[in-house]
Amino acid sequence: MAKAARVGAAGELLDDLLLLVFERLPGVQDLLRCAATCKQWLCLIKDPVFLRRIGLWPETAPRPSVLVGIFYQNVGANVAAAIQPMRRIPDSPPQFLSLQAGGGHLTFDSFVANDDGLFNFARPLASRRGLLLVRILLPTPADPQRREKLHLAVCRPLIDKRGRHLLPQPPFLVNHGFVRRHLTGYALLTDEDHRAIDDLDQQRRHPSFQVVLTYSAANRVMYACGYSSATDSWSTPIRCHQVSHLVRCGPYAGVVTSGTVHWLFTDQRSFYTLNVSVATAHVSLTKIPINVHAGEQRRRVPFPCVTGDGKLSFVSIQDDGVLELWAKQGQDDCDHGGAGGWLRSDLINLGSGDKINLVFFAERRGAMLVEQGGAFFTIDLKSKEKALVDLKGEEMEHVRGICRFPMHRCSSSWCSGFHCSWGKISPCAYNKPVLYEVDWIIEAR
Repeated sequence: MAKAARVGAAGELLDDLLLLVFERLPGVQDLLRCAATCKQWLCLIKDPVFLRRIGLWPETAPRPSVLVGIFYQNVGANVAAAIQPMRRIPDSPPQFLSLQAGGGHLTFDSFVANDDGLFNFARPLASRRGLLLVRILLPTPADPQRREKLHLAVCRPLIDKRGRHLLPQPPFLVNHGFVRRHLTGYALLTDEDHRAIDDLDQQRRHPSFQVVLTYSAANRVMYACGYSSATDSWSTPIRCHQVSHLVRCGPYAGVVTSGTVHWLFTDQRSFYTLNVSVATAHVSLTKIPINVHAGEQRRRVPFPCVTGDGKLSFVSIQDDGVLELWAKQGQDDCDHGGAGGWLRSDLINLGSGDKINLVFFAERRGAMLVEQGGAFFTIDLKSKEKALVDLKGEEMEHVRGICRFPMHRCSSSWCSGFHCSWGKISPCAYNKPVLYEVDWIIEAR
């Protein structure tokens, strides 16, 4: 009995030493490698007490998650669209800013294999639950009347470097003669959104997903269509009659609640959400109570998010740096009616001294990620606590007041939906940065 007690004490001591080592690892990738080594290390690293100690599972977060970093593409849309066949062009895959300690600026092929140059000039579009949706730009003839095809791919950076899923072409062309069709929104969904798989282990090994696109055609008529990896096919486009008089604004990537995707629209007087149910193919429009103001607030439109109880919400950024949280109290899918059923509360006061450059929503963390004055920090939607993201790979004073992303004129924080250049107004085509957040899902070998 005494010998068994000594063995148990030695095991506990070894575990404590291992946890101290794990806590001092330079980055999340090293921690993932350790977790995949054996079941003993996996159990130690998955322990909620340890995850909370290293900041991967805040007390108010519904589940542990990793804010891995931000993908972005600096190549302008007009440059990428002019790619010519048989012409040598330097590789330009998306870039990546790590939010983990010891990170810094990395290349896209650090996470996704790009041996054949498939992701050169690729544009990150949306990320959700470890999946990343990108648009692939292939060489096309320099013909203004060309029928431009839309090439999309879904990959799992950090989790599966070699895994990539090329989607078949959707049932519409981006340009068709003089009739121009523009993407107005996109979204990623997983089986978890429909509760289609109860076995989480099966979901992790064989994850399936859906992609939803919205696009405008002639006379500003908008359509929505969806892709399912389970059937490897696209659905028939649905006509969205109610939004022909509205302009899409805010993030292109839609927010998902209970299998319904929401995008923000405006008529320059009020804001609305376009709601597309993936399961029922039902489309609706909901007016939200946040007013459209002149000046800075008109450019910085409300930012969509989801509260802990799964309700659609918005963060409104005021000119004085006050962030307000508008949380929906009723059903997600409402009709064109009034603005009732919303609760407004002050979230945090960030002050007006430094400009807010970027705002992201970390769904699994239940928090906003904000860049202000060169510094990143999270704001928990439940506790309203602010926590600095420690970028040890960079000197913060050096970048203070400087926007990290060249495409800062239209970022994740605000987008009117249109871009004005040389007196000509066209749909916004800037490459928005994409936050990459993953669940803390690790398996032993």
